[in-house]
Amino acid sequence: MRAAAAVLLALAPLAAAGQGLPVFNDAAGFTVSAETDSGIWVQNAGRSFLCTRAPEPGDHVVLTDCLPVLSAEEARAHEALDRAASREEVLVDTLALLPPAMFIPAIEDAMRQMGCAVERRDEDVLVARLAANVAALVGHSDPLTGMTGERIAELVEPAGEQMVEAGQLAIVGPDNTLVLADCTRP
Repeated sequence: MRAAAAVLLALAPLAAAGQGLPVFNDAAGFTVSAETDSGIWVQNAGRSFLCTRAPEPGDHVVLTDCLPVLSAEEARAHEALDRAASREEVLVDTLALLPPAMFIPAIEDAMRQMGCAVERRDEDVLVARLAANVAALVGHSDPLTGMTGERIAELVEPAGEQMVEAGQLAIVGPDNTLVLADCTRP
């Protein structure tokens, strides 16, 4: 299983996340700091940007493709966010290729970790544990964002439904408590 997961991870396309970068705010106005061969340096909403000039004839300048100027620390932080987001995208894409039955052990483990029964109010905790358990199936051990956890929970839902149909999970009581059948606590 680990070898297959490694192959899937290696083959999955890495998409740039594009998260966390400052964005030029047209409504905030700007101040031109300098014009150089590399572009027009502007201040906008407290940030520096390097923009290109659109080839517009006339008595005005149109700024396009304004890129934020980052400090070395900001650039490293952004690269780390991009790598983490890319890994999570690959993780979700990889998990989407697996059949629902592959998730049953992760569901059982998450239920055991929570004492074999989960009330509706504890559903978010179950989703977080379940997402971590499922991610571990393919060797992913980094913390997950809430959105990734929710996406993993959606992928796992058919396995949970299969378990309910097979009597391995039951929904009981007026508060719809989820109970793992034949469960011994860890």
